[in-house]
Amino acid sequence: MLMYIKNPLNFVEWNIKSFLLVLFSIHIAMLGVIGLDVINFEIPIIRQVIGFIYLTFVPGVLFLRLLRLKQISFLEKSMFTVALSLITLMLSGFFLNELGAVFIKRPISTIPLFCMIFLIVSILFIVCYIREKNDVHNPSFVTFNYSMLPSIIYLVIVLFSVIFGTYLVNYYHSNILLLFAILLIDSIIFLIFFEKLIPELMYPMIIFVLSISLLYHNSLISSTLYGFDIHQEYYASNLVMMSGVWDHDIPRNINAMLSIVVLAPIYSNICDLSLTYVFKIVYPFLFSFTPLGIYLIYKKQINNSKVAFFSVFYFMSVYPYYTEMLALARQEIAEIFLVLIVLVMISNYEAPKKKLLYTIFSVGLVISHYGLSYLFIFLSLIGYIFLVYSNKKSEIFNPRTIFLFIICAIGWHIYISSGSIFDTVLNLLENVYHSIAYEIFQTSTVSLATKSTPSLCGKLLRMVYFSSQFFILVGFVHSMFVYKNSKTKSGVKFSKEYMALSLACACSLIVFLVTSSTGMNIYRFFHISTIFLSLFCILGGLVVFKFADRAMQHIVPDSHNIIGLKFLSVFLALFLLLNIGFVQEITKDNPTSVSLSLDSMKEGGVNSSMLLYRYYIPIQDVHGSVWLSQNRNNTMNIYADETAVTFVLAGYGMMPDQKCLYDERNRCVNSYIYFRYPNIIYGVLSKRDSDMYGHENISELLPIINQKHIIYSNGYNAIYT
Repeated sequence: MLMYIKNPLNFVEWNIKSFLLVLFSIHIAMLGVIGLDVINFEIPIIRQVIGFIYLTFVPGVLFLRLLRLKQISFLEKSMFTVALSLITLMLSGFFLNELGAVFIKRPISTIPLFCMIFLIVSILFIVCYIREKNDVHNPSFVTFNYSMLPSIIYLVIVLFSVIFGTYLVNYYHSNILLLFAILLIDSIIFLIFFEKLIPELMYPMIIFVLSISLLYHNSLISSTLYGFDIHQEYYASNLVMMSGVWDHDIPRNINAMLSIVVLAPIYSNICDLSLTYVFKIVYPFLFSFTPLGIYLIYKKQINNSKVAFFSVFYFMSVYPYYTEMLALARQEIAEIFLVLIVLVMISNYEAPKKKLLYTIFSVGLVISHYGLSYLFIFLSLIGYIFLVYSNKKSEIFNPRTIFLFIICAIGWHIYISSGSIFDTVLNLLENVYHSIAYEIFQTSTVSLATKSTPSLCGKLLRMVYFSSQFFILVGFVHSMFVYKNSKTKSGVKFSKEYMALSLACACSLIVFLVTSSTGMNIYRFFHISTIFLSLFCILGGLVVFKFADRAMQHIVPDSHNIIGLKFLSVFLALFLLLNIGFVQEITKDNPTSVSLSLDSMKEGGVNSSMLLYRYYIPIQDVHGSVWLSQNRNNTMNIYADETAVTFVLAGYGMMPDQKCLYDERNRCVNSYIYFRYPNIIYGVLSKRDSDMYGHENISELLPIINQKHIIYSNGYNAIYT
């Protein structure tokens, strides 16, 4: 049974009056909830929901309407809508800060920000109406097939199980529902073969729900921030929130990223949402659009929805996607723009609009993440050399656009640094090195695959990682052969831009894997490389299966790759369960998942507990650090363990650059000593030697502690002076 409903995001096809009526309703609703809050008549949740919809979709869809992009898919429109909204918010906040600071004391605060965004949206309304008031648009409808209802209900159950499962972990110490949710997620890779149950039309929705479920299953654990760099990002954002002004002269890379110092305060102010929940809820939601863009890229290469879906499933299953990325808010935003840059490159849009979109998304990438911008320049240069060598020409992937991107990145750095030309050049070179070496190839956490581990699950995880890398190698070599010979098989026709960037990425990954003493510890680059290389994992797996099938004299005929994909579905299911920590938790074999194994890690000994508390910040640590921030003598240093100095004191305490106890224990005179939750409960301090984390016994500090007086304790934190 079919039902035709008006397509809610196919705005290019809507009549202008219907189009503006829907958006104007959201526009006025946003004005209304802000007005009600001003007179202290707050309605719970309404402002957060309307504010999020307003900021995330309204500016972008108006710009998309003005661009008049024709013959693009619903998925492309939704991706462009979100990206155009994000860059509109970042640039409007930037100009308000730079120009409005002359007239407004606190430009980055609720009323100035809302007035600025409201004005921009109102102008876009007027321009859209004037431009199209006499145009005639045929109504666009989307088909709703009631046979899709079971799969929609299934996805709702998955998302509900994840959200409510994290609630049970947080408040009742039960992981049963969350484990069940992971099984539901994993089973989708098998259900995808039942086309009547899950039609191809549902694949994008499935990808989005799987993505947000995987991200939320970690980010919603505890009411505090999750991970590493996120605390430095919180500090930079909160500094803007507290002062109402962004000071770009503060010499920190993170402070130069509008994705942190402008975008996060905008969402926090307009939605009346704490920065913690902006990073825990809003940013993962936005990041969930990235796999959709990757799915589009892959479909344009092979025109096979199942292979594209499997490839994206592999991308989302790799460990950093739902762990490290949650602690890298700026990279969550930057990857949206990176994926759209590649999508624009390989798509057949009208030339002027294609160049405009490339420029817009390039600016978005530059102002969102230094390291990823410089890495893209590096990959582009290598990719262009490949195009020249293979006598291929690209409309948009050429020296002019690469030079434009480089100028954009350098220009942004020069503006932010505001220094002399010589100092700027030196700072730029140092910044490029630091951004790539420490933001992209940082090696401070557990390895993905090659780290030696005595556990059975650890060895099995290494095997599946090496297998996937072997599949990538086979798939890439086979695809290069297909590309070089200009063959088109089963709809496979690789674009030159995609192959050039993939080659650059593959070569870089091989070099770093071979030369790095820590092997797969370059986890961030491996995650980035899977944006381009995940497709080759699935294609390589199919090639290996076909070769094995021929070796067995075609025991299992597989002309349409169905058997091969079923074989890969088993592999991917195991790959996800091992990566996410499900198997380790069930077997109690060195469990390391913060969400699935919270209690197991607490009870698993000192090493397991200290690993947990590098990701997981108890609320008592927040209370202790905030108290110290509000009551300390600012002339006195604070000494604490590595994790406290880097994370909770720098983030929630807003006290960066404090001292590590194990480095300067003999200098703790006339200072504070801060002990956090695991220091008190387990009696150990975290420390860092080179790129490895360790710990030492707190008893070694007793002679120093005995000379001081305790001034604060909440039972789990202690502060001495």
